[in-house]
Amino acid sequence: MVFAQKIIQSLGLTTLAQRLSAVTACRKAFFPLIFTTYSLGFLAFHSLWIIDPYDLRANGVKVSLSDKQYADSEIAKTVSLVAKSDAALVLVGGSTSMSYSKEELSEAFPNERPAANLAYSGVTAKGTDVVLARLMEMPRLKRVMISVDFTLIQSVKDIAPPIVTRYHGDGLWFDPVPDFDRKGILAAYAVLRTGKLEAPWMLRSDQNWPDFMRARKQLTLAPEALNKIRRAVNATKGALTSAPLLDCGAIGNIDAILQPRIKALTERGVKVDVFIQPFSLSIFADWTYNIHPDRDFKETGGVWSNLVGLQRCAVERLSGMANVKVHLLDPELEVAKNLGDYSDSAHLFGNTHNKNLLRAISSGSSAVTLTEFDRYISRLRQAVDTFEIP
Repeated sequence: MVFAQKIIQSLGLTTLAQRLSAVTACRKAFFPLIFTTYSLGFLAFHSLWIIDPYDLRANGVKVSLSDKQYADSEIAKTVSLVAKSDAALVLVGGSTSMSYSKEELSEAFPNERPAANLAYSGVTAKGTDVVLARLMEMPRLKRVMISVDFTLIQSVKDIAPPIVTRYHGDGLWFDPVPDFDRKGILAAYAVLRTGKLEAPWMLRSDQNWPDFMRARKQLTLAPEALNKIRRAVNATKGALTSAPLLDCGAIGNIDAILQPRIKALTERGVKVDVFIQPFSLSIFADWTYNIHPDRDFKETGGVWSNLVGLQRCAVERLSGMANVKVHLLDPELEVAKNLGDYSDSAHLFGNTHNKNLLRAISSGSSAVTLTEFDRYISRLRQAVDTFEIP
């Protein structure tokens, strides 16, 4: 009734007859309007359920992956599609590994095509576990590449996961559809129209760059960011590498997640490459002084103890497994010491080094033993202790 009164006032109806007529018209239009709105919502919901654009259920319209690179916000949603695809190689990791394109992966591993990169920003240990479990479904899978992301440390504070883990379990037919919003509905109709999960808003605006990288510059061309890291390096000089490394018991997720998932994959004949992406030498000072380790790590010990401890544990626990190689991609720290190659202390800028790093993995030249990694730690400690920014 209030709704009708507002309409009457807005229309400037003055006589009693006019008002009564307007009220009657509103009453007649109210239920058809509600019915139409409900019907459209019902149709959209069930269309999204049946079309199932992210291919979460066994039954539905056949959905193909786009040939192009997906936007950062969409990658985690494509896990089920990749698991049901004919990909022979899949990369799993976090934001530091997102820049490897499908074309670069296929070029480095020509016998294992097509390739898919499921690295996404904000990856968690639980998300990694879900992805590796789904890869077991892939009939043509020959190789899995896993980046050693810092979130694999058990003591890392919880991060809101981009991947919705409950959409990768049992009983999905009775589960509400994911992303029941405007974008989800548009995704469903894009699939219905083309058979592909492909619409402009789903794809990277620049196919050569992850979305988060587009507004960034090389550190050497970003004076404010560089000065911030320079202050951190100067303030922490000589105080970064003295704490002992975390042992595998404190790391946790190498034993709890990676070992059993990798073992299951290799028993199927799948080759597994675990790789350590090059961090800048400045990361230890930057994360200690500017980002504060207590924000990211629940336990004490500092950035050095956590990051290098994680990497060493990956080598210790995984390098001796059958069909598994652990790769150290910058053993002589040639990349790590050059801030011009980075957009921040953790992320390489662009894709300048991608081909060389992937070639090292493909050839096996970057594979490392625990003894070799311990020698690398000595080089790394000296380099971090003496690192300066002019």
